[in-house]
Amino acid sequence: MEQEEEKNIIIEFQRKVLQEANCTAEMLAYLDEIDDDVFREYYCICALDGMTVEEIRRIDSIAVQDWRLLELSVEITA
Repeated sequence: MEQEEEKNIIIEFQRKVLQEANCTAEMLAYLDEIDDDVFREYYCICALDGMTVEEIRRIDSIAVQDWRLLELSVEITA
C-alpha cells in the first residue's frame, strides 16, 4: 500500500510542476494515461523541455527494445 501511496504523491507533484510550467490540459491528460513510472518521468521532462504532445506521442509509439535480452544474447554468443 505504501508504494501505491508514494506513486500517487509523485504523480501529483509532477502534475503541479507541469501546471506551474503552463503545460496544456491535453499534455496533463496524456501523461495521466502513462502507467510506467520511468516513461512518465521521462515524458514529464520532455514536456518541461518544450516538446509538444504530438512529439511525445511519436516517441511513445516507438517500440522499446528490452536491453536485458540484448545483454543476455551477447553473453550467450560470447
